Amino acid sequence: MKEIDRMLKVMNKPAIKTIKSVDGDIIDCVDIYKQPAFDHPLLRNHTIQMKPLSYPKGFEHAKNIVKSELHQPWHLNGTCPEGTIPIRRIQKSDLMRAASLENFGRKSAPGPVGGLRPNDGSVNDGHEHSIVIAKEKFYMGALASLNVWKPQLGFAHDFSLSQVWLSTNNAQSTIEVGWIVYPDLYNDDVPRIFTYWTGDRYASTGCYNLMCLGFIQTTSKVALGAALAFSVYGGEQVYLDVVVLQDKDKGIWYLQIGGELIGYWPGNIVPSLSDGAQTAQFGGEIYDKRAEMKIPGPPTATDMGSGHFPGEGLGRASTVSNIMLVDNESGLVELPHQVTTLASKPQCYDVAMGETTQSGFSFFFGGSGEEAADRVKAYADPSDAVADRARQRSIEGRRQQIGRAGVGVKSELAIVRFE
Repeated sequence: MKEIDRMLKVMNKPAIKTIKSVDGDIIDCVDIYKQPAFDHPLLRNHTIQMKPLSYPKGFEHAKNIVKSELHQPWHLNGTCPEGTIPIRRIQKSDLMRAASLENFGRKSAPGPVGGLRPNDGSVNDGHEHSIVIAKEKFYMGALASLNVWKPQLGFAHDFSLSQVWLSTNNAQSTIEVGWIVYPDLYNDDVPRIFTYWTGDRYASTGCYNLMCLGFIQTTSKVALGAALAFSVYGGEQVYLDVVVLQDKDKGIWYLQIGGELIGYWPGNIVPSLSDGAQTAQFGGEIYDKRAEMKIPGPPTATDMGSGHFPGEGLGRASTVSNIMLVDNESGLVELPHQVTTLASKPQCYDVAMGETTQSGFSFFFGGSGEEAADRVKAYADPSDAVADRARQRSIEGRRQQIGRAGVGVKSELAIVRFE
């Protein structure tokens, strides 16, 4: 218990103002120069870089695409003053749920994301992916609109997410941004905004949000780890607009969500990304704790995305849209023609290409997990299973959406159209 108290003192910085969110979170407004990152020895004399020195060619066009304003539940009860940043307070119960204090806020290295595992069951690290991969050249940034959902988990220790990954080919250094449902970390089942990074393939560096020394936040308006609104099956659709850009002159990676600059990763914490990312990936991931631990039991029913398969289309299946990349020569560019789709377990979670427009590339992904997929197959008419599950999700989604504050909601994808 003494170690928990010590960690809480280190992680929770003195607050200039405290806001109790309507969803139970406590948000501390902390002096921008007293945030956790400045405990890092390499950042003791660091001067905060509030914005990039320059933007890539074509970015003015992109700003009109990925600009939905981000709202979070805690905004209903107050705002943080300028010169401070909002930090979601870590509670004692959060640390007590952790598998180990040493690894709180960190994740283990997933299996080989860039290539399929053997299909004989000989390798199972619990992670499943449905993603699109671009690895034709070095990338200095990526843009995408992530469709936000509230996936159901089959086991309390699972997680489900949608994100943008920028990494080296061997994942030695990675930058990850998106939304996640992760009860072990947040003690609930709602989607929350997150960032992650590592500089050594998840071995000893990196963490979610501001749970370790690394990411430097600059905005007073957005709390990493705070809850998001989510889409309703067949109804209102919610999107998280993500932009990650490298400032080559400064050697740092900036994060923008919607129209707001959130902060940045200093180059020295992700050193292998100094010349850009060799791989850009977009899509979904689930973690099945029982599979990794080889715990006997039924197959996972953890959802990815909306919990529905790509064939159900817009407003029902999860999407990633408005995808563009930044290269050193041309600035903002479309995805290369030689992109790879990867569905590590397509009978449970699949991926299907969309289309490319002047606003970027799009695709569908997701599924309902192995156990749920088996249930769907058991129906005489599979559409009956889909309709039944859709009704349940729609009712639950509408109930939980009422009264929640969330990201800017669009009734349809205004830019990317599907025929």
